[in-house]
Amino acid sequence: FSNTLQCGEPAPAILATQQQLYYGMSSSLPAPSEYLPAKQTVDTIVAQANVSSTAFVQSPIYQAWETDAIISFELWRNLAMALMAVGLVSLAMLGSIRLCAMVMACVMLTLVDLVGTLHFWGVTVDVVSFVNIVLATGLCVDYSVHIAHAFSVSKGLPTVRTQLALISLGPAVFNGGVTTFLAVIVLPFSKSHIFITFFKVFGLTVLYGLFHGLVLLPVLLSILGMEEGDEDEDTEKQDKVEENIEAEISGITNVNFKPTNEE
Repeated sequence: FSNTLQCGEPAPAILATQQQLYYGMSSSLPAPSEYLPAKQTVDTIVAQANVSSTAFVQSPIYQAWETDAIISFELWRNLAMALMAVGLVSLAMLGSIRLCAMVMACVMLTLVDLVGTLHFWGVTVDVVSFVNIVLATGLCVDYSVHIAHAFSVSKGLPTVRTQLALISLGPAVFNGGVTTFLAVIVLPFSKSHIFITFFKVFGLTVLYGLFHGLVLLPVLLSILGMEEGDEDEDTEKQDKVEENIEAEISGITNVNFKPTNEE
């Protein structure tokens, strides 16, 4: 009331009033498919009540419900913005639309595999998984863009350039993925939902990122990659390049043992 109520006097103007409302849910922790339509129905009823002043519905749980209502759209929007940023930076660094397209294909396939596996692993789209998935976009690009850059600076036919890229940076990319996985290996032993989700997202990001960067991308580069340099020079130097590759591999894998004198 606008003033104190007094006996025998007209009631002062009403400034605000409230009514309690209870949701009849199926459980104490209902699914979003149950409480989001219920909240929308209540909001519609209040909006159509023809109240002369401002009318609204408020509850502490609405903060979480509002998040669930917009998180799917926000996830798609932030993933699109992250992919756009990754694509522009990759294009600027690689200097080739074709290489950038291959890298972005690997990134998007990694995200598809990641989100699909999380679904079957029991991870739902919430604030924690939302942030981790967006972060995974910037993490998984490393495994592909380094191989693509090594391919771009090498010479020869596409197959030769792919081999040189894998020999020069393949072990370093693999070691980077292993060390990233080791950094989160202790998280699944925690009882915290945040730590467990963090492990699932980043563990799968490393797994799928390495697969697409070291297996799928080299195949794409060898098939769709470009030749670098003059065609005549490439034809003359191809055999020498292949011999150098074989020499580098044999230098790593072969060990020469000197025969010992038998007594």
